Amino acid sequence: MYEGLDTPIQYLKGVGPVRAELLAKLGVNNIRDLFYLVPRRYVKRKYIGNLSYGDEAYVWGRVVYQETKFSRKGEIVSLVIDDGTGLLECGFFNSPFLKDKFKDGDEIGVIGKTTFFARKLQFINPEIDTDRGLASLPIIPVYPLTSGLRQRYIRKITRLGFERYIDDIKETLPHDIISSNNLCSLPTALRCLHFPKSVEEAKRARERLGFEELFLFEIIMQKRRLEKKKKGIRFKGGCGYARTLLSYLGFDFTKAQRRVLWEIFSDMESPYQMHRLLQGDVGSGKTIVATICMLKAVESGHQAALMAPTEVLAEQHYFVLSHLLSNLKSDAVTPYLLTGSTPAKEREEIFEKIRNGEAGIVIGTHALIEEGVEFKSLGLCVIDEQHRFGVMQRLALKEKGEYPDLLVMTATPIPRSLSLTLYGDLDVSVLDELPAGRKPVITRWVRGAGRRTNVYAFTRKKIDSGRQTYIVYPLIEESEKLDLEAAKEGYEKLKGGVFKRYKVGLLHGRMRGRDKDEIMRTFRDGEIQILITTTVIEVGVDVPNATVMVIEHAERFGLAQLHQLRGRIGRGREQSYCILLTPQRMGEEAEKRLSVIENENDGFKIAEKDLKIRGPGEFFGTRQSGIPELSSPDLIMDTKLLVRARDEAVRLLEYDPDLQKPENDIIRRSILTRYKDKIVLTEAG
Repeated sequence: MYEGLDTPIQYLKGVGPVRAELLAKLGVNNIRDLFYLVPRRYVKRKYIGNLSYGDEAYVWGRVVYQETKFSRKGEIVSLVIDDGTGLLECGFFNSPFLKDKFKDGDEIGVIGKTTFFARKLQFINPEIDTDRGLASLPIIPVYPLTSGLRQRYIRKITRLGFERYIDDIKETLPHDIISSNNLCSLPTALRCLHFPKSVEEAKRARERLGFEELFLFEIIMQKRRLEKKKKGIRFKGGCGYARTLLSYLGFDFTKAQRRVLWEIFSDMESPYQMHRLLQGDVGSGKTIVATICMLKAVESGHQAALMAPTEVLAEQHYFVLSHLLSNLKSDAVTPYLLTGSTPAKEREEIFEKIRNGEAGIVIGTHALIEEGVEFKSLGLCVIDEQHRFGVMQRLALKEKGEYPDLLVMTATPIPRSLSLTLYGDLDVSVLDELPAGRKPVITRWVRGAGRRTNVYAFTRKKIDSGRQTYIVYPLIEESEKLDLEAAKEGYEKLKGGVFKRYKVGLLHGRMRGRDKDEIMRTFRDGEIQILITTTVIEVGVDVPNATVMVIEHAERFGLAQLHQLRGRIGRGREQSYCILLTPQRMGEEAEKRLSVIENENDGFKIAEKDLKIRGPGEFFGTRQSGIPELSSPDLIMDTKLLVRARDEAVRLLEYDPDLQKPENDIIRRSILTRYKDKIVLTEAG
């Protein structure tokens, strides 16, 4: 038997089973869901005499005149409305059902955007709502919709729901949290969400509901963090290997690197397992930080493993670490490489060295988690480009040891608000500073085909001076729909045309793994001067001699992708150049993206702007990223609210980690109600 807010929505007057199925597409399955359906925005009521061109407004008035007109676009039903301050004509194209629907003197509400038509300020195809309850509201909500539902219907059933179930709304937060955060009560918040008397009331309602949602979510995330705080390895303080290595490097760490190393070392020297995310922009020095941490693990008598998503990236790490650690002249820190391409005999030898502990540092791909790999004492797992691995793969590497520390790395800058949400159960370290001597890449946006000749001439000049070039295409083959040049066609045309006297290579995602690796090796060794490629080179490839990147149809790439691609150059001390080739005309969002990437090199600032342009749902792809299913995705852009909610969650769990105290029963019940299908909390005894 259903009661109160748990009543299925189909039993609300005016709904029924058919409309209940449509409402379910909006996440509305019961009365509670209806009350928590957050409007996308609000429209202010305005008087006709105060309307200006381009205003989106809601107008309430009397029908004083109506007629049917005809134009090239079809039949137009015209209604003229008077609200005492002026007249407003509303034109409805191809809406014969409106003919004779209203009589002169009928009161109606219309919601639309003013435009000039026939030299008059008008609404064209506005929404009509005859609910007299709207006449007294200064602003009205605009809800998310699905096919088959209209705004006036959502507003109507919301009003009916409140009339029937208003007394069933019970508070979901303790009084002290409401008071200390200056929040309104839940009944007040829900009333002001749907029937606000001012913009300020609507803001207060959204703040209260947003705080509640984030607070409950953060409790779950913090509980996960506490559960992960298992007994782990306590590594020795200091690191002699690291001090020796630094004396050979010939450069100083950035302040960011020093800060991050202190954070990681503090975790490693504690008696608990480390679960830390190392976030750094391209070229910020994550590899040397990870290397120092692996040396600390080895010096403490344990082993370290670094897992990369591709053979090219694993080999690159191996070459870099082999060069760095050769200065230490110690077999204990000689790195070993294990990938799918490792010959069988060499593979067995490496397996044995891992088993007996002789291999202190092992670098590899998924090959590290094969059955035959048995570590003597795995103390530190480093996972590079962690978003490229599944949860089970990361877990499989950790299970190769007994309570090893975990350091996951990503070169994808994530805005602070998102990292707080996505990685709430991890400690986050950020490298937000580039090493000294790195010159920012100069980016130029070139529109139209007319200047392509100049771009190619510039590219040839750089190659003649001994440098290398990437030319990146968005597709592998020609697409009739998008009419884009693809990598294969570009390769054939360029190597036989403007670049015929140069060594040109082709790399794309449909090639076999070994063929891709071979192309990258020859490019890295300087045997290929121009690499024509797709986004397969987006992550991890490091060729310091490559100083020019030309990106064809750059308008087709996302901001994060453009930034990652550009990160493949500018890795040496020579000035690097990224050239974005686009058509003359393109969409408004593409214009915004290209303007950002041309004028900004800071990956974190780019990520913030990307989040604003696309919104959080698209920023990562909600389902894949772990972004919580919030009633309003924009909540995770409110960093201040996030931090407040997180601080309250941490404070609460410090004195009541299992939510067993009577005063926190209300929170426990709120979490079970909201997340009953997603979590399991221990029932109170």
